[in-house]
Formats: sequence, C-alpha cells, structure tokens
Amino acid sequence: MPYHVLHLLSSAQPEGGASIARLVAALAASLDPDRYRTHAWFLLEDGPLVGELQASGVQARVVLWRGGRWDLAAAYRFWRSLHSEDFALVHQHIRGRRFRVLIRARGGAKIIVHHHCSTVETEGVRIPLSSFAADRVIAVSRSMARDVAGTAASIVYPGIPIDEANGAQPAPDVSAGEDVVVGTACRLVPTKGVDTLIRSIAALRGQIPSVRLEIAGAGPDQDRLESLVRAAGLADRVKFLGWQDNLAAIMAHWAVFALPSMDEGLPIVMLEAMGSSLPVVASVCGGLPEVVEDGRTGWLVPPNDPEALAERLHSLLLNREQRRAMGAAGRARVEKHFSQARMVDEIARIYDEIMEVKNP
Repeated sequence: MPYHVLHLLSSAQPEGGASIARLVAALAASLDPDRYRTHAWFLLEDGPLVGELQASGVQARVVLWRGGRWDLAAAYRFWRSLHSEDFALVHQHIRGRRFRVLIRARGGAKIIVHHHCSTVETEGVRIPLSSFAADRVIAVSRSMARDVAGTAASIVYPGIPIDEANGAQPAPDVSAGEDVVVGTACRLVPTKGVDTLIRSIAALRGQIPSVRLEIAGAGPDQDRLESLVRAAGLADRVKFLGWQDNLAAIMAHWAVFALPSMDEGLPIVMLEAMGSSLPVVASVCGGLPEVVEDGRTGWLVPPNDPEALAERLHSLLLNREQRRAMGAAGRARVEKHFSQARMVDEIARIYDEIMEVKNP
C-alpha cells in the first residue's frame, strides 16, 4: 500500500505559489507511485494552480483557512478534511503551528516543515523559523537553516529543469548603441529592493543611454515603484511586464539579471536566470551568496546600495565577453548543483528515512 503524502501550500495564484507548486508537481512526477501518492491543499487562496497540479497527477483541492489561529470554522473545516484520507506524511510549506497541532491531534501522520523564506515580505519583518511538532525540518539554504530554532534542519536546495535551448543568449553591443536590457523578476514588495534597482538605472542612464530595465512580476508595491520611475524621468526606459508564466522567453533578450533583495531564502528565479546563461548581480543576503559565485557567475553587492549596484551593472553592460563568461559559468553551476532531479532525489530520501522505507 502506498503512503499518502499531503502538501500544505498557501496560494493557488501563480504570483503567490507557482514555485512551490512546481516542486510538488516534480515530486508527483518522479516519486514511485507504488510507494507515495501525492495530495495538495491550498489554504489561503483559490486559483489556477489547483487545476495545474491536478493535470500533473496530484490530488489537489482548496481548504481555505484565512482567519488566523482563532478561526474556528476554518479549524473545523481543516480537521474534517484531515479525515478524508489516511495521510501518512504531511509536508508543510506554509507557516503556522496551528496546522501541526491539528495534525498531531488527528494522529498517525509524520510531519515535515519546509521553510522557504524567513521574512514576511509585505512588512519585511523576520520571524523565527519553528520546528514545533515537526519530525523533520527542511531549509532551502544554509543561511535559513541557521535560523531554525530547536532542531537541525536538512538543507535541500531548490532545483530547476535545465532546458537545452536556454544555453546561449544574445550579447548586445553597448558601444554600438544597441539597447541593452537589465531584467528582474520577483513579487513587487519592499523586501525585493526593486526601488534600489530603479535608482541604479537612473544613475546609469547618463553613462549608458541605451540601458533599459524590465521588471517581471506583480504585487502591492507596484504603484509606488511606478511613481518612483516617473519621478526619476525613466518612463521611457523602464517597463513593468506584470506576472509572466514563461520567464525563459523574457530572459532570452536580457543582458543581465539583477536581484537586489534585502532578504531572501533561495529564489527559484535566480536559478532560472543562471540556467538561461545570464550573469547576475545580487545582494549579499539570505541564500544568494550560496548560489552566486562572486566574480565568477556574477557579482554580489550590499543590499540597499544603488551606487554599488550601478557600478557592477555598468562594468557588466560594457563588457560583452565578461557577460558571456559569467553566464556560461552560472549555467554550469546550476546544472551541477541546482538541478530539479537532485532536489527531488534528496526530498525522496528524506521521505524514505522518515517513513523507514527499505530501498532495494
């Protein structure tokens, strides 16, 4: 009899939950169906990711719990739903001890808590990473693992599938006056530091008139960022692309990827940029230095420092050969250390250990 594994996720909207939903879909596609069956509940918001996971073979549904720990109706709904299947393992990707309390009260299931970030992104407040009532804790970076209280966390880096078609990128010649695009992709919230990037582009424009900035993403900070663009006189140089389902196609015409965040776990989009052979400029924060090799696959700069960011972007934009070399090194690094197959194998090994499965 296979073990039924339940994944607890937050939002079924792509801009809020796509990366974790892809992780669940990858597990469902790769795990032995005679050993594990995959289920997923979205707890905070309905959306198209439910159907996408169902199409990938996951038994996905929405079990809303929006009202906090004292939402008794939601607690009862969650409790009742737990009785719909004999779950052997619950893999929790959303914050909240309350879920684990009810799972423990239901009895029987092992619990994995998977920490993907340590900051409330809308307020930028760091919160303790809990191991309460968990049989195992997974963190997406060494930086995050150090923040987990009460137990040692297993580090499982995120991974992406490597597309053979993404190996070569165009290299605009700035000296010939060709437009050169700096790109970023993220939730538009203060912790992502997009305002720092906009200020760095304003500083660069006088030196490189052909520089442009494209921002892929959506979020509550968009109006403020658009106002900052207008105030800096960059309306013709900065483009907000909205949420993009196919980032690879967008990245194909970027010259450099920038992620000047003030805090991070280990974002999938950074791996996607490096997998697309883009050199990167990123902040020294969270797990980013564990991915970016400073001076080899890109550059690391202090958070909230538009001058330092502009300086590194300037050097890359004027040096096509350096962009090519750093992009190639970044892609090789992702292939070796951050593949989706490696991520799935490591999580499967944790499942087998916690369920005491004997491998042949």
